[in-house]
Order: sequence, then structure tokens, then C-alpha cells
Amino acid sequence: MDAHQVKPHSTKEMETKRKKAKAGLGGLHVVVDPPQQDGIFDIVFVHGLKGHCWETWTHRDGRKDDGVYWPVDLLPTHIKTARIMTFQYDSKVVFNTSKASLQDTADMLLERIHDKRESLKKEDGTPSDRPVVFVVHSLGGIVVKKALFRANDVHNKTWHDIGDATKGIVFFGTPHRGSDVANTLGPLANITSSGWGWAKSKFLPLLKTHSAPLREVSDEFRHVAPRYMLVSFYEENIHPALRDLVVDKSSSRMGIPHEQTMMMGGDHTSMCKFEQDDARFETVWRAIKSATHAPPGHNKFHTVPADSIQQSVFCHPT
Repeated sequence: MDAHQVKPHSTKEMETKRKKAKAGLGGLHVVVDPPQQDGIFDIVFVHGLKGHCWETWTHRDGRKDDGVYWPVDLLPTHIKTARIMTFQYDSKVVFNTSKASLQDTADMLLERIHDKRESLKKEDGTPSDRPVVFVVHSLGGIVVKKALFRANDVHNKTWHDIGDATKGIVFFGTPHRGSDVANTLGPLANITSSGWGWAKSKFLPLLKTHSAPLREVSDEFRHVAPRYMLVSFYEENIHPALRDLVVDKSSSRMGIPHEQTMMMGGDHTSMCKFEQDDARFETVWRAIKSATHAPPGHNKFHTVPADSIQQSVFCHPT
């Protein structure tokens, strides 16, 4: 976007909010907030391992300006009735310590969304039913899967309104299948540890093959997945530094019957960055729009208690 071009819904207050997102301050940042009208829904972006709530979604390609931050610069052109938010969290903490850290981050995401929707309550005090769509990259998808399971726990109604309001999730390169995680995160560790000085051993134990916490997230989510429209993009190109795919096709798919899967041009990092007039972007915004509608038959679903989940066999896509 040209420097002189005004970004959608730009006000002094909104530009201040966007600066906080650019700075990577922790929390949930509103970056687009259209006027109140019928048909408004919320889109929540969640980055992945060592990601950033602004940079993960920004196309630069050597540019010296702000680049193209597509949640602000492109998406509102096609979806005019969305309040757009982006979540910043410390992924190093989530993926380098314990299962509790993942759950804490999922709970924090739910709490931040709850806070942002507090002002939308109906006159009788009941929560808003404004639809929610999540757009996630890589391991951010693990956070959201955990969050939505928590939002459907029959023993904890704190976030049921979010579980009910959520209609769909659009995944970019999320490593869903636990049996493939070691092959996935070995290359990913090479990227992150070399770029930011992490020791691989600090976060790989949680996400490697047969990791109990990751297997638990996948098993849990299968119980709530029928409620939500699911779109999974898998990367087309190998990472230039690795000469391999970071998350391959089979790992990027959950193998759930109503899940839509599509290849996205780019490597694991560039698959979720779009420039002006990017031919790939039409598929993306249409996928996000389709995710505003829950799949047929979702009303037949009922919530399940978290303590009822037993370890099950992963669903392997064919």
C-alpha cells in the first residue's frame, strides 16, 4: 500500500491501536473496527511459533515501507463487515515448557476475546452471538484448537458464548498430526533456533512425535470439530533454507470429513503473506468468508466434559 493511501477505518485512535500491534505488545489488538451495522462478525488472527501479530501477516519483499499487512490493507476491501483482531502471545513460553503453558495461553486468548465482546452484550445481559472466525498460522492452530475445546467444556461455562459464536477456522500450515510432528518441527527448529538463538531442546519435547500434550489437543479437538467450518491450507513450496517442506500435506490436514483442504503457493513462511493484486488472495478471502457459516448439522452437536476425553487413535487423512 502506498504511503499516502489511507488504510481502512483509519482514525487517530485506530492508528494508535495498530502501532501497539506493530510493536508486538501482548494481548488482543483491534486493527479494523467498522461502524456498527447488520452482518458484523469478528475475525481473530493467531500467529505461530516465534511469530508476531503483525509481521507474520505482512508482505515486505525488500520494501522499505510498512509493506502489505493484509488483515488491514487487503481483507476489508472484500469483507467490509468484519471487526479484525490480532493476538500477540509469547509462543516461546507456550511451546518450551509444559502442557499447562499451552492451556494458559488458550485461556488467555478466550479471556481477551471475551473482554472485547463485553460491550456487545444484549439488553438483557446475555452474550453477543456475533459470529467469530479464526485465521491461524502454523502452531497458532494448536492454540486455537485447545481454546475451542476449552470453550465447549460442559463443566466450565465461562467461554461457552465464544464456543457457540465461533463458526470456522482457516488454518495455514498447522501441523495437525502428531505422528508427523518430529519431521515437521525438526526443520522448524532449524529456522527458529538459528534465527533467534533458541536451544532446540527447550520446545521440541512438547511437540515431537508421540508428545502426549499435542496428542491430547488433537484428540480433544475431534470432539468439537463438527461444530466448525474448517479450511486447511498446505504449503506448495519448500523452504529455501531447508530445501524441504516445513509442514507437509498429510500433516496439514486433519482428515475430518467436512474439512476443506487446499494447496497455497509459497513456503511455510510466505504462504500467509500477500501483496497487492496477489492472485492467491482471492482464495483466501473467500475461504474466510465461507468460514462465517457453520457446517450443516452442527446444531446436533453437544458439548463434552474435558475429563471425559480418552486418548484415541489419530484420524489419518487419505
